[in-house]
Amino acid sequence: MNLEKIREAADKLIGTHDFRNFCKKDKALIFDDSGEQNFFRCLYSIKFDPIFGESQTSTHPLLNMYVCTIRGSAFLWHQIRNTMAVFFIIGEGKEEPTIMDALLDIENVKEKPNYNMASDRPLILNDCQFEGIEFKDNLKGYVENHMACQEMLEQASIELCVQNTVMEHFNKIMIPSALLEVPESQGVLKGLDVKHET
Repeated sequence: MNLEKIREAADKLIGTHDFRNFCKKDKALIFDDSGEQNFFRCLYSIKFDPIFGESQTSTHPLLNMYVCTIRGSAFLWHQIRNTMAVFFIIGEGKEEPTIMDALLDIENVKEKPNYNMASDRPLILNDCQFEGIEFKDNLKGYVENHMACQEMLEQASIELCVQNTVMEHFNKIMIPSALLEVPESQGVLKGLDVKHET
C-alpha cells in the first residue's frame, strides 16, 4: 500500500461534502426539509497510525498494520467501508488520489461506481459525542463490555481453530505430498492442476 497517496486522497475528504458516491442509498433514510435524502456530511479528520509503531523495515505484514481513524459530524450508511475501499484501490496503485475529486463531483459522477466495500470486520465505532450531554462511566458498563469482548475473542478463536483444522484436513486429503515441496519463495501453488480421485 502506498500510504502517502492514501493520505493525499484522505485530505480531499476533509470538510463538508456530498458523499453520495461513498454510501449505500436508501429512501427510508435521513431526509432534509425538501424531502430529498441528505448526503452532506462533515469530516473533521482522517489519520493513519501504525499499530506497532513505525516499522517500515519489517517484511512481516502484521507488523506493518495501520489503524485509520475518521472523525466526523455523522456518517452515511456504509460510508466508512466505501471510503476505505477507495483508499485501498488508491494504495494499490489502481487509481490516483484525484479519483476523490471525481467522486465528490456529483454533477459529473451522479451514481456511485461499482466497487466492492471494504470488510466490516475491523470496523469499530469508537466514540460518540453529543453537545450538552455528558456520559458517566460505571463499573457495570465496564464489566458488561469486558464480558462481551471476551465472548467475541473466544468466538474468533474457535472460528480460527475450525478453519485451521479444515485446511489441515484439506491439505492431507486433496494435495499430493509431492506438490507440497514448494520453494519458500513461491509461497503458493500456482498453475497446478490438482486432481483427486475418490
